[in-house]
Amino acid sequence: MRTLYLAISLITLACSCARSAVITNGNFDTGSLAPWYVDRSFGSTRPWSIGSLDPHSGGYYAFNLGPLELRQNLTPILGSEITHFSFFVGAQFPDRGNPMIEIFYSDGGSSGSHEIALDPSHASGGSSFGWIWDEVDLLPFVDGSRLVSGLSVVGIPNNVLRIDTFSLTSVPESSIFALFGGSLVGLALHRKRVEQVADGKTPEAPQSAH
Repeated sequence: MRTLYLAISLITLACSCARSAVITNGNFDTGSLAPWYVDRSFGSTRPWSIGSLDPHSGGYYAFNLGPLELRQNLTPILGSEITHFSFFVGAQFPDRGNPMIEIFYSDGGSSGSHEIALDPSHASGGSSFGWIWDEVDLLPFVDGSRLVSGLSVVGIPNNVLRIDTFSLTSVPESSIFALFGGSLVGLALHRKRVEQVADGKTPEAPQSAH
């Protein structure tokens, strides 16, 4: 019975071993950008900054005016193990262009720049409040066979861009398969032992007197 309980515990552990918070300061609630950092400039001299007016979550967000890249390096993680990868974005004038995102890999390559289409109807009307946040799913841009080691967002020329609530969740496939496989082996051994005891084939079975 103890073997059965152990197998069940291992299966439960395998199902609960999802990892999150791989992205540090994903909602900028430290009140600063770090460990995000400004990388390449595509014509912008306006720095990325921290704002607090109407954030998507928490108390802060990052914002920028112009095509300047904000990047974070990550502990490498296999793309196929990522189950959720997204962030939220809002623009003051979403009909004036779109931001760009890029996924980086530990082999030195990247996904290339991808344009994120904004909904033109989600304009703030020039107000600092009432922005509409749209979730951006990054999974379609991830190569499952490579180790993801970073991501970046590039702002929009002549437009205020806000970003917030970056999240990445993953399940290590190798760990799940190892634990699940061990659980199945344990169950098989337990069942075999029970059958042997029932048939009187184990050393623990009573021996007939001669």
